[in-house]
Amino acid sequence: MQSRDFTNTAQGAPSAPKVYCLGQIWIEEMMHIKDFPEHGGFVAADQSITAVSGSYPIAVAAQSMGIPATIVSPIGTGPCAQAIEHRLNESKITRLGPVHDHRDSGFRMIVNDDEQKTYFAKFGVENEAPVDLYDVITPQLGDIVHILGPALFRDTGLSTLRFLKRPECQVNARHFMLVVTPTSRVDLLSDDMLQALEEAQPLWSMNRQEGLALAEHLDLHLDNSKSMLVSGGFDELMEELCTKLSERLRTSVVLRAGSRGVWISSNGSLATHVPGFETKATHTRSAGPCHTGALCAMLAQGKSLLESAQIANAAASLAIYNNQYGVPTSPTLEQVQAFIAEQATQASSK
Repeated sequence: MQSRDFTNTAQGAPSAPKVYCLGQIWIEEMMHIKDFPEHGGFVAADQSITAVSGSYPIAVAAQSMGIPATIVSPIGTGPCAQAIEHRLNESKITRLGPVHDHRDSGFRMIVNDDEQKTYFAKFGVENEAPVDLYDVITPQLGDIVHILGPALFRDTGLSTLRFLKRPECQVNARHFMLVVTPTSRVDLLSDDMLQALEEAQPLWSMNRQEGLALAEHLDLHLDNSKSMLVSGGFDELMEELCTKLSERLRTSVVLRAGSRGVWISSNGSLATHVPGFETKATHTRSAGPCHTGALCAMLAQGKSLLESAQIANAAASLAIYNNQYGVPTSPTLEQVQAFIAEQATQASSK
């Protein structure tokens, strides 16, 4: 099978491009405590942040950068679902998919005691998808379809498989761009799903933990001796990880590393480091979804993968700087352009 490059050639798209987010939406709360109590004990959190998570922040980021976004996900009618609907309406994000009456959308809780994060989940109707869930979309030339990791499992996974097997989704017939963000639990992927993803040759956008998990699942050997370098070897490991993933998957990979920026590789070429922007760590949630949404938006606008990654780095940095109660807030394209210009001016004056 031939390899796949991601230089956008959709300049002649007949209509304005869109970003479709195939994933799930749920409510997520992060609580910070000093220490976990003993079993049956009590502890008061000194901070609690509630946000809509899943595909939502990705769609918001894309739309903030000027590209209309649509999320395809089931939703309920209970308290969590009502909070989700409120944020969707507030952000003017379109949602497609069934509404389950008298049922609720899911809830996740993350408890952080500074040493580690502990995750709790109550799955809701977001995991109960009909197999034809994604039949409602027909991506056109220049559109971006983003698949979020949780959509690769359970009922939604069957819907994703059906979508990936559509004739117009095949790598040699596809006129839209496919972007996948895996989870760190790729070891739970079915063989059929992994095969379908490899055959689809999407652009993979992931963080270091997800990249390492995927590399392990694909039996890729990494030179761990690089971690023994005086410098720590972080950059060298990221370069190797990104390059080997791209070579094995025969497509392009964007590997995120927070304020360090990203590494990108196309078809196994030596990964290129795209530097990020230093940002004071005033946030408590990841800006990864903001980066992914901005990346999708820039690709939809016809920019190269390199330029899209540079702009997404700036968008993620600004999202952290403009966080609200610890939740990164996606900037507009105009704000990002002004930020990049300001950074360039400061760099030239040094």
